[in-house]
Amino acid sequence: MTWRVLAALGFLLWCTALSCGLGPAPHEPSVELPPLSPNQARIILYMVVAPQIAGYCPYLTVDNEPVGKLCLGTFLYVDQSPGAHQVGVGIDKRLSAFGEQGITEPVDLKIGPGGTAYVQVQVLAISLTAKVLLTREAAANGLRDISSLRPAKR
Repeated sequence: MTWRVLAALGFLLWCTALSCGLGPAPHEPSVELPPLSPNQARIILYMVVAPQIAGYCPYLTVDNEPVGKLCLGTFLYVDQSPGAHQVGVGIDKRLSAFGEQGITEPVDLKIGPGGTAYVQVQVLAISLTAKVLLTREAAANGLRDISSLRPAKR
């Protein structure tokens, strides 16, 4: 490896360590979500773990439609019709400064009327690739996790 690659990796590691030590950004008190219609289903996407690529905020999709950008300490929700839905990650063409974006396995959800599904988003740096992990969480864990987060800007 050249000294430039080593310097870039060292800087990335330093930034990651610094961002992990800072913890989540200051936030507003927990936000009250609007009531969910009984004939709708809600998907809540959130990020509580500091990404290994400092400042990287993936673009998320539901059923291949963009729903927003998610950064550390934020969440967003999407109300849909009940049934089967798929959460995925859109390709970020601006990521070339870090390497490339790895393929993300989508999360398949089946949500009944009035139901809510929680999906935690994590970003890992693997070699020169950003890898986004999507994990469905139990309702109790999701509620606990989003209680200290702020809404994402869409």
